[in-house]
Amino acid sequence: MIFGPGSPLEPLRHPTYRQLWLGALCLNVGLWMQTVTAGWLMVSMQGSAVQVGLIQTASTLPSFLLALPGGVISDLLVNRGRFLKISQGGLALVAIVTATLVAFGWVAPWLLLCLTFAYGIGYAIQGPSWFIAQNDAVPPDLRLAAISLGSASFSSARAVGPALAGLLMAWLSPAAVFGFIGALALVSLALLSRIKSLPTYRAPDARIESFSAALTTALRYAFHNRKLQVQLLRAGLFILPAAALWALLPLVAGGQGGTAGAYGLLLGCMGVGAVTGSLSLSTLHRWLTPRQIETFAFITFAAVTLLASQAPPIYWLAPGMVVGGMAWAWSTNIAVTAIQVQAAPEMRSRALAIYLLVFQGAMALGGWMWGAMAGHLGMMPTLFTAAGGIGLAIVFRQYEPHVMKRG
Repeated sequence: MIFGPGSPLEPLRHPTYRQLWLGALCLNVGLWMQTVTAGWLMVSMQGSAVQVGLIQTASTLPSFLLALPGGVISDLLVNRGRFLKISQGGLALVAIVTATLVAFGWVAPWLLLCLTFAYGIGYAIQGPSWFIAQNDAVPPDLRLAAISLGSASFSSARAVGPALAGLLMAWLSPAAVFGFIGALALVSLALLSRIKSLPTYRAPDARIESFSAALTTALRYAFHNRKLQVQLLRAGLFILPAAALWALLPLVAGGQGGTAGAYGLLLGCMGVGAVTGSLSLSTLHRWLTPRQIETFAFITFAAVTLLASQAPPIYWLAPGMVVGGMAWAWSTNIAVTAIQVQAAPEMRSRALAIYLLVFQGAMALGGWMWGAMAGHLGMMPTLFTAAGGIGLAIVFRQYEPHVMKRG
């Protein structure tokens, strides 16, 4: 059976998990539609290369700033459902306001960045709560499968969101896309409303830490856990240069005379690759260790970045984006799984938040840094440099055992 025991889809048999998973899918599709639409709208408004790169920064910087507070809130919350409903309502409001302003032509480049930042805040603050709520909605023996399905939801959104945004922009308008994003947030809110209560690891009579105490515990955990530190350093060294391809993809598509649909196609191809990568991890584990898979993923993503730097025709670039999406999924899924497995139940939200802090911080910094470099040097030299940066992450990966021993 497709949802039977042993199936990767088995967690979907649990109603609460199923509602959360579908709601997360709507949320993630909306995020990618928002990023694609804002990026292409910035290009169409003749925004500079720095402003185009800052779209990614505006989307990811809130997660850098709010990931750890969001993780602390998630570990302290008794009623995660109410918190998630309020967050979803806020996302719907931001999307509807953006759609209205764009429809009347009242959006300038810097206002678009502010609206993108506001949407990123709504997405970031609820991220740890949503992720952990899904994992807590299934029995412990299905948690790893739940994590994989959660990653598949995000990866599927990468495939569906950009393509859908490109189609709607081609057929209708960017304002219509932002309105659709608001509708997705309302659908997600409706799915949450059907759940009576979300499970929590905390006993009803357990003593609840203060926010400052819980935050101090998280920081202490990060400063004293050597394995976590190496995992975070590894992730940051890869994500910072890898962010160049995500940030400059609108320029890659536009530089070839591409349309919004072409940009959506390229991002959609990366999403298809990410879904394929997530589903293929179990097969790869039969032949390779997690360390080998991650090293292979780094090498593959560097090769795809080099391919993009040469501005090949779209029929060569699109398959390359599929391969790049697979490599991205392999590396990120392995990192998240490792961090979640080693963390104690009461620390899982905060451990995830610490990882998101590094992940989104590197993406935000990379969006600004590579956009600025592209403005001075051009897109091709910038992507070539970024590929070299991934090479440094590969070198660190090879010397990582020595770093662990010194710890």
